Amino acid sequence: MNSLREIQPQFVWMLGDVTDNCKQKEWEEYTSLYGVSGEGELNYPVMECFGNHDGNIDGIVRNGIKERNKHRAFKIYTDTLDLHYSWDIKGVHFINLNLY
Repeated sequence: MNSLREIQPQFVWMLGDVTDNCKQKEWEEYTSLYGVSGEGELNYPVMECFGNHDGNIDGIVRNGIKERNKHRAFKIYTDTLDLHYSWDIKGVHFINLNLY
């Protein structure tokens, strides 16, 4: 059995409210810090959910998530709005229905 030190995370799941007030600067800080596929300061792929602080359907965050979905580290499957998505890693199917 591998020790916990040998196990590498496959991704980080940000669970909503990636911004406080859905402002452009907050979104830019989030994307710069976390990246999308491991290229940010956090060296792991990031999958995010939007929350109630992340604006409306055509807001900065939700449009940003739609764009990020084109560049994910994993093949994803999206709904018709391109906001809810799912992916498979090592035989496990993850489903992101967001939080708001």
